[in-house]
Parts: sequence; structure tokens; C-alpha cells
Amino acid sequence: MKTVHLIRHGETEQNVLRVWQGHTDTPLNKNGLRQAKLLASRLRDSNATIYSSDLKRASETASFLSEKIELRTTLREINVGDFTGMPVGQTYSSNNEIFQSLQDDSYQFPNGETVKEFKQRVNNELEYIFRNIENGSEAIVITHGFFIGTAIGLSIGFNHYPFPIGNIENTSISTLIKRDSITQVNKFNDSLHLSELNIDFPRETTENKITFIRHGQTDSNTSGIWQGHVDNPLNETGKNTAHKLRNTFDEYDVYLSSTYQRALETLSIVIEDKDILTSENLIEMNLGKWEGLTTSEILEQYRDNFIKSLFLDYKCKYGINGESTYEAGIRVEDLLKEYPKKNLLMASHGGTIKAAVTNLLKAPEKKAASSFTIPNNLGVSCLVMKENKYGEISTHAGFSFLGAALEILGCMSKRLDSLISKLVELAANRAQIPFPILLPYWRKRLSMNIQQGNARFLMDSSVRMSGADSLQDTSVNLATHHLRAVAT
Repeated sequence: MKTVHLIRHGETEQNVLRVWQGHTDTPLNKNGLRQAKLLASRLRDSNATIYSSDLKRASETASFLSEKIELRTTLREINVGDFTGMPVGQTYSSNNEIFQSLQDDSYQFPNGETVKEFKQRVNNELEYIFRNIENGSEAIVITHGFFIGTAIGLSIGFNHYPFPIGNIENTSISTLIKRDSITQVNKFNDSLHLSELNIDFPRETTENKITFIRHGQTDSNTSGIWQGHVDNPLNETGKNTAHKLRNTFDEYDVYLSSTYQRALETLSIVIEDKDILTSENLIEMNLGKWEGLTTSEILEQYRDNFIKSLFLDYKCKYGINGESTYEAGIRVEDLLKEYPKKNLLMASHGGTIKAAVTNLLKAPEKKAASSFTIPNNLGVSCLVMKENKYGEISTHAGFSFLGAALEILGCMSKRLDSLISKLVELAANRAQIPFPILLPYWRKRLSMNIQQGNARFLMDSSVRMSGADSLQDTSVNLATHHLRAVAT
């Protein structure tokens, strides 16, 4: 698995004025510099490779992260030609003729780029960056709003503008992960380092905002067990981290929760003294024959079904006789119909939230199964309805995502790394899998789990994967294993 974090540059005066910048070399303003410093503090322990647009507002943001940066002209914002310096509303968002024209790939900004040229440039850059980082490693890319929005939209599976995603915040983090040929959105528009924003990114909207939060950690999560309809409570870590989310949400009209205690307990901690309604429509997906198994056990017994339902066909049922992503998404949509024009905060589960976001955004069927990853514990996804269509404000944002993982990785000692290498080498020998294939992936996974007492589980998981049909299949299995086994 490879990870790319797309980060928009800090604020400029042109952002404040809401005018097109395009290829103009504008610097950060005072607030933009502050944002870049906050971003750098959040990512201070990252060892990721850093790429940046060569335009000053991007390269200046990147300079707070590292002195070693690869500057690329191909990471620049779309060339808007004669629109440069003109109001965005007048020439784009409030100009229906131009807005609709962007659906045609042949549309060209006056003396600027065509839509087709820009999309191809974005695809080429993503391919270049993924190709140049190693398996199990990460890259940070400082670029621009239209570039990031296009990268996310194309990764979800959309081909024609406008994509159903919101404005990208300055210095927000949007993350793509790639396993072999499959690219997924892991998070979108995460700006938690900016203290003035709530976790759900409140906007200038008074209705139709829906926010999902995945429950906090349970013992099944730390053991890598798919719990589904098992009604597990939060463990102590789950309770403690949920407490950190207090006072980070906007006000809502209705607070809803799955009937399962891990979700209800999470929402009760987060919002304190609010009335909470429960609904069966928010319970976790029916996992069928996967219920109660670890990921490695599922791969041993139901490998084809696992890969097909999670990555290839969103109408394929989990666990042979369970529920599909499509079916879970429909039941959440049915629930929303009961609360028209209401702002809803809902506590639910990883599979159900992924299904809901996928369905509400109407992700194209060919990519719907793999558009998004399953959110981590306490991951937050926020959508707003506009003109009878839902659009993303943020997806899977949460303090447990990037910051905590990078902090742990950055603090790894040489002694720990040596121990990891020995553990993985032992596992590779027992599983008869070449050591170099296992090491990059499991070094990262083990480094994040040894400190939580999970090394024995992960060792066992790697050994159990010896039944793969080929080295390529082994690589896929190892990569897909992260979905639940190390969600914390």
C-alpha cells in the first residue's frame, strides 16, 4: 500500500478576495503563514517524501515542512488564462453557462488549459508520485484547490465536472491510498490543525447538513476482529479518545445513533447532555460469514468474496450471505428521508458510514466498492445537500488519522525498527513468503501496533497469509489487511 497526502497551500490575499490565481506566483498572507506553521506542527514527525507545486504559495507552505522538496511545475493550479484576477463567482461558481461548460472535456479557459488537458495532468502527476514512492511509504504533496478537487473526484470515479465535493480549505489534508491498481479516498478536507474550525467544518448553511461519526475503539478493533452485529462496548481507549471530541462539533437539530452500545456510548460522550434517538438503520453492516473472524481468517476462508465486495462490486454481499455496500447505503438514505431539511449528527459504524457516503454522493457504480476506505474509529464525515444533491465537506476527518500515525512513526527508535525487522523475517520464513515483500508493509503496521501490545496478533496474521496463489496476490492480501486489523 502507498499513501499520498494532498495538501492545499496556505491562504493568500487572492483567496480572501475570492479571485482566480491560476499560474500567478502569489505569496501567502499573514494568516496563510500561520496556517502553514500549524500544519507543520501537526506533521512535525513525518518522514514522508515531499513534493510541491513550484508556485510560491505552495512552495512557501512546503518550506515549513522540510528543506528537501521536489518542486514540480506539473503540480500547479489549473491555468485559467484570461480569468486570472477575476472573481471566481462571476466566472465560475455563479456563472451557470461556464459551470455547465466544464462538463465537456473540450472546454478551454480563455487562453488557458482545456478540461481534458488538466485532468490528464492531474492523473499523470498522481501516477508519477505513486510510482516514485515505495510500498508501505507516504508522500506529502503541496498543491492547489482545483488540483486536489480533481484528484479526489477522479479517484471516487467521477469523470465530469462539477464533482460533488465542497471547497477545499487552505492547508487541509486529503489522502489517497493505492493498493496495486486500486486507488481509494482515505480522507478529504481534514483541517483539524486549524483551531478555528470544528471537526465537522460548519458552513454558511442552516439546513441539510449531515455528519457521521464512527464509534470509538473496542477490544474487537484492537484484536482485528470484524464485529458487525456483535454488540461490543467501548474499551478504555475508546472512551478516553471520545472525550477529546467534546466541544468540537457544531449544533445539530437531531442526534441519532445506532442501537449498538459502542456507537451510542460514543455519541453520549461527545455531545454530553443532548437527547439521542436510536435507529436500526445505523447499525453496522451484516457481515454474514465474516462475523467474528479476523481479517486473516476471512482471507483464508473467503478471499475472493472479501476482495470482490470491498473493492470490485458494491452490490456483492459481505460474507457471502451478509449485506452489500449498496444495501447498507439504501437503509441510511431511508432514514434521512424521515428528517427533511434537518441537520443531523449520527453515530454509526465503519462499513455503514462508507456505504452511506458512497451512496449519497452517487459514486459511479464501476468504482463504488472502492471509492472510499472504511473510516478509522472516531473518523468524521460531513455532507451537505444542495439542489437535492449531497456534496462532501469533509470525509473521515479525525485526530486519530494522520497526526497520531505520523507521530508514532516519527518516534520509532532504531532498536524498535530492528525488532520489527526480526519479527517480520521470522514470519516470512514460517509463511514461505520472500522477506522483502513483507518487510516494507509490516514494518509500518508493526511500528503502530507494538506500542499497543498487538505484535503477537500481527505476527500471526502475516503467517496465516501463506495460502495466497501468487506473490501479487500476497501483496494484495497484505495491503487489504489494514482495513480493520490496525484501525485504532
